[in-house]
Amino acid sequence: MTGTLLFQSISAPLSTVASGILAIAISQTAVLHFNARLLLTGFAIASVITNTGMTVYSIQVLVYIFGSNDIDRCYILTFSSSQCRDMRRLYSLGRCWLILSLFVIAIERTIATIWCRIYEKRNYHYIGLSLAVIQYALPFVLVYGVHSSDPQSRYLYCDNELTIAKKDYAGIVVCVIVLQMIAIVTFIALWSYNIARKRLSDNLQMQSLQTQYQLNENVTTTKTMIPLVALNAFMLSARIALLIFAYPSHYDPTTPKTKSFEEVVVYAHFSELQRSLTPISTFIAVVCFTKQNVHVRNSLRKLLMLGSPKNKVRPQNGVSNVQAVTNAYFSQLAKQWL
Repeated sequence: MTGTLLFQSISAPLSTVASGILAIAISQTAVLHFNARLLLTGFAIASVITNTGMTVYSIQVLVYIFGSNDIDRCYILTFSSSQCRDMRRLYSLGRCWLILSLFVIAIERTIATIWCRIYEKRNYHYIGLSLAVIQYALPFVLVYGVHSSDPQSRYLYCDNELTIAKKDYAGIVVCVIVLQMIAIVTFIALWSYNIARKRLSDNLQMQSLQTQYQLNENVTTTKTMIPLVALNAFMLSARIALLIFAYPSHYDPTTPKTKSFEEVVVYAHFSELQRSLTPISTFIAVVCFTKQNVHVRNSLRKLLMLGSPKNKVRPQNGVSNVQAVTNAYFSQLAKQWL
């Protein structure tokens, strides 16, 4: 398992930087609607937290492994439930935040689809702010509100499935599965619906410029989110498969048994392999964002000083930068469509 932890300690910081840059790029993409920009930035921040948590845990365990002698290592690498909870808390917070982000983005995109004729004209900031409160606050309640199964027990391996009370963890798993399934179905349905509606409006040529713009943004955003939801679904499926086939069912931290300890060793190995997919999925998410969304790609190029889009706009007196960019974008679309 040491090799897996070494991989995490190297890849997780890199993916933290990548997702942090993506978060900044999304927040600076003024062409995106305020609500979408706010929630997508939160999604990227969740990736930062997840990979930071993985970095902290992997480095901490590696320090315990290489910084202790053979005699003390066995004792040092057994943790109390409070230690395990603290070591895993940041990672758990990020994972919960990611899954919840997909759910609230699905809600926001559904509203944008229903109100596509007026969604761009009327900002509806209260919708984005309300969803952001759920997105940013609820993960803290879920992660900090669970309790350990036995505060006095010591564990050979820190994992939520072993340390959290089974009743609490079962409820969390059910909620995660439900939210994930809702997000998957919603994004696929929205993408299909917006594609059909955009084709119809193109054929009829009856939609206003802003409606065309909103439909195009709906298609782009939902198309971008589908692979991200699929990645999270794959991670969740791998975790569930791990619990079904490798969970140490005979393990009891209060009664040491050789057989149960062997089960924990096998489970720990596969559990860390599954978690090592997190940095990989983060890099894939960054690639999906930059490849599918031209606005985010332009912001990223500008942020990394790789060149900026042509026709850079300077805001006039009394006009905000966001409004100036939006007006310029609509002007370019008008020249293209009219």
